[in-house]
Amino acid sequence: MAEPFEVSRGHGDTRFSSPSEELQYLRAQVAEKERQLRERGFEPEKHSIVYEEIQKIKETPVHEILHESHQLSESEISSVVESLNLPHDKDDDAMEELFGILQEKGLRNSLLVAERLMSPHIEDDFHRLLVQYVARGNQIFDLKENAPMWNVLHMTLFEITLPDPTKEESTKPLKDVVSKMEQFYLGMFSIDSELKNRGDRYFTLEIAVSGEREDIAFYMAVPSDKEDLFEKQLLSIFPKARAHHVPADYNVFLYGGASEISYATYANDAILPLKDYRDFEHDPLSVLINALTKIEAVGEGAAIQFIINPIGRMYEKRYHKVLSKLEKGSTLSKALLDTPLGIKGEVFKTMCNLLYTEKKPNPDIPQKEFIDEKSIEQVQRKLETPIPSINIRLVASAKTPERAHTILTDIESSFNQLYNTNGNRLRFERVTKKALFGLAKQFTFREYSSKQVLPMSVRELTTIMHFPTHAVSSSTPQLHRARAAEAPAPIGLPREGTLLGINDFRGIETKAYLGAEDRLRHLYIIGQTGTGKTAFMKNMIQQDIENGSGICYIDPHGSDIEDILSNIPDERIKDVIYFDPSNTERVMGLNMLEYDSRFPEQKTFVINELFSIFHKLYSETPESMGPAFEQYFRNATALVLEDPSTGSTLLDISRVLVDPTYREVKLSRSRNPVVNQFWNEIATKAQGEASLQNIVPYITNKFDIFTANDIMRPIIAQQQSSFRLREVMDSKKILLVNLSKGRLGDINANLLGMVLVGKILMAALSRVDALASDLPPFYLYIDEFQNITTNSISAILSEARKYKLSLTIAHQYIAQLDESIRNSVFGNVGSMAIFRTGTDDAEFLESQMRPVFEAQDIMNIENRHAYLRLLAHGTPQKPFSIRTLAPKKGSAEKGQTIKQLSSLTYGKPLAEVEQSIRVRYGAKFSVQK
Repeated sequence: MAEPFEVSRGHGDTRFSSPSEELQYLRAQVAEKERQLRERGFEPEKHSIVYEEIQKIKETPVHEILHESHQLSESEISSVVESLNLPHDKDDDAMEELFGILQEKGLRNSLLVAERLMSPHIEDDFHRLLVQYVARGNQIFDLKENAPMWNVLHMTLFEITLPDPTKEESTKPLKDVVSKMEQFYLGMFSIDSELKNRGDRYFTLEIAVSGEREDIAFYMAVPSDKEDLFEKQLLSIFPKARAHHVPADYNVFLYGGASEISYATYANDAILPLKDYRDFEHDPLSVLINALTKIEAVGEGAAIQFIINPIGRMYEKRYHKVLSKLEKGSTLSKALLDTPLGIKGEVFKTMCNLLYTEKKPNPDIPQKEFIDEKSIEQVQRKLETPIPSINIRLVASAKTPERAHTILTDIESSFNQLYNTNGNRLRFERVTKKALFGLAKQFTFREYSSKQVLPMSVRELTTIMHFPTHAVSSSTPQLHRARAAEAPAPIGLPREGTLLGINDFRGIETKAYLGAEDRLRHLYIIGQTGTGKTAFMKNMIQQDIENGSGICYIDPHGSDIEDILSNIPDERIKDVIYFDPSNTERVMGLNMLEYDSRFPEQKTFVINELFSIFHKLYSETPESMGPAFEQYFRNATALVLEDPSTGSTLLDISRVLVDPTYREVKLSRSRNPVVNQFWNEIATKAQGEASLQNIVPYITNKFDIFTANDIMRPIIAQQQSSFRLREVMDSKKILLVNLSKGRLGDINANLLGMVLVGKILMAALSRVDALASDLPPFYLYIDEFQNITTNSISAILSEARKYKLSLTIAHQYIAQLDESIRNSVFGNVGSMAIFRTGTDDAEFLESQMRPVFEAQDIMNIENRHAYLRLLAHGTPQKPFSIRTLAPKKGSAEKGQTIKQLSSLTYGKPLAEVEQSIRVRYGAKFSVQK
């Protein structure tokens, strides 16, 4: 028990009237003890001295050391405690009250109240609050630098995760894998390198299952001013490890539940070692982790805490002296007694020498030489690596005392495997009643205790407390692991452009931009559904719109356009064209045969693109798309395009095939001799199976599914499209296309999508007449692009850059792409964003990401994270990781208003459109001579 607290500061009242007086006295006492020890030839342990002095203060009644003006009365404490006896949903009120006491009465009084609440859960939460408060740079008026509580509250907590080991790593022997942890511990020991702080600086390693999450997590707490040291040590030895700063500490204590706590001691003298990893075939950590897997996800919690204090070479010096005496024939017990540790040991040795006189051997009787080989061997094992001072604490919390007892017993039992029959074993001391809350506070505040010291070699420590190996990871699905590796952003990235995300690597955040010129080399996005691809594109679209650029977004779902519409800036509302084919009140036209008469070569493009579209739509029945179909289809389409004034829509292609009179009108106005010859000399004169009457049904039945559809017909049968794509591009419009398949159906949505993509490419190519001018870029976004692209995508990827058309395409997996399109994408795309994929895609994409990322990383990328491989200033950069940005929330009402305005501007009433089609379809045209 600590000696009584005495204050001698002159005449009058000797009690402290302010926190500063209290701390000044404490510093003076510590300095005096240090001086006395040095005069007697001992190196003082500052942390132990401070701890003993504080214990004296804590054990002395408050009224004997604090002036009335600076102490909380018993009634005030009771009042606060009573007010804080709150149900779980009032826990925030408890924190608010304790925080108020902290600010008004100081740290000691606030801690006193927290202790009197007898609630480890609230005390743990209060610790969390204190750490965050101090971390933000706030001052606590009675908390002085280098005081024990100062060190406690100036520690930073990290959660450590590692990815699953590679195949090569998983086959390595346990010794090779675990020994890396020895290097890490040795590197961390330099936190205690400053002489003035010797013994005060330590770090912790913890494994916990908290009531706030279901998985098992590894944590490390380090002095806040040593964060850089920690991260450098961690990543130099474990390059793929991830250290996430945890601003809000975890809490294993169940509110209103039962808790049990124990701390470890040695069964024998600490000089004797435990088993180490050389004695194990399998990872001993597996047994310890397995004990934590039995904890229920809700209503239970547990933690294993190792506090690791480097403390210099104090134990090693003593143990070497003991070893020397053993080698000279001493027994272990005598060698230990003759080699005390510190001032208390010296005092004890002196008292023993005074009380007991050692019997000297008779020189006339020969003495039998005795060498304790077993003890020598064990001490030598202990001394093979440095020996820090360790505290081990185990905590369990549950709804009932019986269940908490069971959990703690299981965890304690997992340490039995360390029992060295020739050396040592661990045993655990359980605390009860008031002592439990004291130990809970030490656990919560991560306080190092000189009364719970375990001198443990680094090798012993490494054996039981190391980062998970393959054996642990593969057998413990509950273990929280790093889902994927991370890599830093390359130095050559542009500092402006389109913001794709944030690269967060080793605590340094870098914004990842894609430059305007590099975007014209196109961007390819791949990832499983729900990984964040669409949100990624929406962020890019939002930036383009805010920057005043022209964009087109083809949405296969329809819902994502709603988000974009709700965020349209007021100044750009009139630029929006919202094309929703399922809107049957006011219909927009999209004529796939429309072309610019200034560019007659576009007729060939239209014919080829339209044939490719139908070829893709009916790819499941390729036998129906043979040479005869192609011949008649191409010539019928070409004839329709010869004279747009007499009709040039999909409806007119069928009409040319089945109506001889209409065909004659078209032929009379055609100036294409090849087309005319086909219809005059071949088609109308063929007999048998090749006759026109036999061929026509095979062609028109491909069109009828669209022309007979009440939603599609008003769209594709309009002679004039509601918007011209060249004008959309040049005037920087915002074209949003809703191709939701709910009302349209797959084939109709795909047809319209392919028509739009083809017309956009045609419009881009028409910009050849203005290459000398400063054309504005136009950004085309296509989600699930495999459904609405033909082989013309190759032309966009290879040629559209010079026409200022930028393509951003996304889909889910590579097997969705035809081989030709796949080759075109990976051969021409300048930049890639890879979200999480399946095994086959990950293995394929690994070649794009090597040597930075592997297939296993790609399969484990977290949602809203991606790997980028970008062009920067035209130069390929090394792949790196990002987290994407959450899309902005907008106004749904604004979105509806924009839809209505667009419909009024570009749409026509359905009845008017249907009447126009009927009139045109029934019109009689004269044959031109």
